[in-house]
Amino acid sequence: IDPSEGQLAFAVAYSPVFLVRAGGEPAMPLLRPLVHFRTVVQLTPSAYLIVDTSDSACDQTVHFHLPGTPEHCGNAAFSRHGKGTLQIHALAAEAASICAGRHDASPKDGVDYSTTSLAFEAGRAPLSAFLVAWTPEGEVGPEVDQVDGQWQLEGGGYNVAFSGEREG
Repeated sequence: IDPSEGQLAFAVAYSPVFLVRAGGEPAMPLLRPLVHFRTVVQLTPSAYLIVDTSDSACDQTVHFHLPGTPEHCGNAAFSRHGKGTLQIHALAAEAASICAGRHDASPKDGVDYSTTSLAFEAGRAPLSAFLVAWTPEGEVGPEVDQVDGQWQLEGGGYNVAFSGEREG
């Protein structure tokens, strides 16, 4: 795959859902599994578009772990850790990120491995999408804007438009 010719590296994983949870209830088995695909597209060496699709319109929550204690800003989260910033932008999820818990790990060789679990409420939409990008210290990270129903991702060596509409 040659990015200079507009081709992007990607991978698709099929991950059927066999159990569901409703509120605080225990997980219940489904009569038939929900079809779920996760597609990861490498936009640059340090930026990825993650798209989840499903054949069902049930409530979904997508979890990510970020190092340290991230900052929340609308539909995005930023974690300044080490020599840069890791950012996650919810592109097609309906709600902002919420802190779902902190996971402290014992420092190993003086390195803090603590993470914070973030939950993005994706609602009942059969598609959710996220931009995950690492920006080295001193560089400008991607800018994410919504214009005329499309997400515009600019900076960090790429310029991408994503509508959030599902085809097929």
